[in-house]
Amino acid sequence: MNKRFIIAAILSLILFTFTNCVVNRLPETDCTQAQNIVKSFYSWHFDDDFVFNRKSIEGKASFFTPEFNALLKRELDREADFKKQSPDEVPFISGDVFTDSQEYPTSFRVGNCKTSGENDASIDVSLLWKLQNGYDQKELKVVTKKQNDKWLIDDVLSSQDNAQESLKATLSREQYRK
Repeated sequence: MNKRFIIAAILSLILFTFTNCVVNRLPETDCTQAQNIVKSFYSWHFDDDFVFNRKSIEGKASFFTPEFNALLKRELDREADFKKQSPDEVPFISGDVFTDSQEYPTSFRVGNCKTSGENDASIDVSLLWKLQNGYDQKELKVVTKKQNDKWLIDDVLSSQDNAQESLKATLSREQYRK
């Protein structure tokens, strides 16, 4: 019995050492990196109470491509100008731009990743709302781009009437009101 114990202990030690070395050396895939950025962003966004203002966007800027970040800031400037001219009217964007919802979801789940080329990946994100009898769910696609060896969010696509609606396209519109 002592020989079996010693052999089992040695084999366990060898297996543990080999497994630990292999696991520590595995490179993180591009999809995993992109998914981690999206997960980190939405975790922060949920903790930040879904705020869409200048301070919040500046705090989250490290998650966005420069172009997407500039469009978000431009939207805030346009909204501020609109509120000065029409203080009693609802701004063009009401609700949360990153969940495309008036009602804030209770949780999210980062799903599959699909790469297209070396520097582009889209990540599935499921948003969940707790209801009395279960959950309501909505699917988004978060478009990411790799810039300077870092994955950044470049767009959020939501499904509207069987079509994909791009947040970037909405932010790029010429007139404040459509």
